[in-house]
Amino acid sequence: MMSHGRYTAEELADLYGIGADTVYGDINMVRTPELAASKGEWGGGRNRLMTFEEGTEFLDEWAEKATEGLIVTMPELRDAYNKAAGRVTPRSAFYRLLKRHNWRKVLPDTRHPEGDPLLQEEFKKKLCRRSWKKLS
Repeated sequence: MMSHGRYTAEELADLYGIGADTVYGDINMVRTPELAASKGEWGGGRNRLMTFEEGTEFLDEWAEKATEGLIVTMPELRDAYNKAAGRVTPRSAFYRLLKRHNWRKVLPDTRHPEGDPLLQEEFKKKLCRRSWKKLS
């Protein structure tokens, strides 16, 4: 630390536990307001193949098919995504798109909504007795 109240970027970096480059960047933003205004443009997603809106449009087409009763499979959906992106993409990029849009894996129910558990149990008991007798 210097006696006249000013610190070097390296001293400030050690003091705050950040890198000296971050300190230099912050100093430049204070000195140049234009740079500070453009800071809002930075963040994740600069390398995305689709914007959020494009991803919404892409997935809405598939959501319509699913609501019509058609089964949407991941390989089929990923092939369409690669075609829309214009190249073969990593599986992780595809799954990040699905996560961004709150898509999740939906499995069919384990039982029929109109099924009767008592009838099913009765059927199992009768079927099992007959099948065991045939094997002996």
